[in-house]
Amino acid sequence: MKPWRDGVRALVIDPDERVVLVHFDFPPFPWAPPGGGVDPGESDEEALRRELREELGLLDYELGPLLWNREHEFDFAGGRFRGQRERCYLVSSENAAVPWDERLRWFRGLADLSAPR
Repeated sequence: MKPWRDGVRALVIDPDERVVLVHFDFPPFPWAPPGGGVDPGESDEEALRRELREELGLLDYELGPLLWNREHEFDFAGGRFRGQRERCYLVSSENAAVPWDERLRWFRGLADLSAPR
């Protein structure tokens, strides 16, 4: 059986209580919190710092508690992995200047989540 990929995600909240989500081109999750795989020997915090820097350019933030664990199967990396086991942490930032674009978007509530892209 294929191995599971280990991953981390961050629910990034800004001072206006918005969250930023990343658009992915594979179903069933078109929008998800930023994050990704944990490299061998890397801690969750190290992986989150790398992923948030790469995906959002975010360097200055407070890492909060673990919010949830999730395990999901999907076709990833050409079928190399069975799916991903991930942990999602709360991240708050006073300086979250992530711009809205086709891949990154700030959401304020349910109305934003149901709005078309």
